[in-house]
Amino acid sequence: MSNSDEEKTCAQCRHFRRHYVCQGGRRYIPLDRGHCAAPRLRDKDADTPACGRFSGRPEEKKAEKADG
Repeated sequence: MSNSDEEKTCAQCRHFRRHYVCQGGRRYIPLDRGHCAAPRLRDKDADTPACGRFSGRPEEKKAEKADG
């Protein structure tokens, strides 16, 4: 199965905001939960199938910021 054939999930969407938990007062651990920010807040699991509002994350911009 190629990347284009894979089912899209909330974790791959630009509107998904992952939740974290603080461990030991210094380290943040990502959870498999978060919320959707489009157009209103809704709790979501990271592996929930994407809805009609899905919009992919711009991975190229993150790489450019790291280089510059």
